[in-house]
Amino acid sequence: MLIENKEQYRANLSSIGDAVLSMDAFGIVTFVNEVACSLIGLSESSIIGKRVSEVMEIFSEDSDEPAIIPVEHVLETGKKVGLANHTALRSKNGKIYSIADSAAPISREDGETTGVILVFKDLTEERKKKRKSYKVRPDSKS
Repeated sequence: MLIENKEQYRANLSSIGDAVLSMDAFGIVTFVNEVACSLIGLSESSIIGKRVSEVMEIFSEDSDEPAIIPVEHVLETGKKVGLANHTALRSKNGKIYSIADSAAPISREDGETTGVILVFKDLTEERKKKRKSYKVRPDSKS
């Protein structure tokens, strides 16, 4: 029964269309889905067993300043956290992705935080379209 539940858990998380990483209580990645591997630019075996900050580099699109992945904060507080607007991911394959994400605690019934789940979405095309819509067309008068 436990093995079936574990397989169902993996199947459910693997089926999500956004990037999903799960960390244990020490912040070590224990699960990563295909979408996350693709965006991060690493294989599952290169991500599992590492801290998320070792495999993901995120930064502010506005200032190019590094952004903090909120896993440690979630582990300390037990509260869900979202990233600031205009956050980007620098993939190991060299691509830059505009992302939105959140980190939430994985808690037992007694309330103890046993890990963190990090979910992020590729918003690159959405943000490109938005930027284009804000630009003034060359034939318009200002």
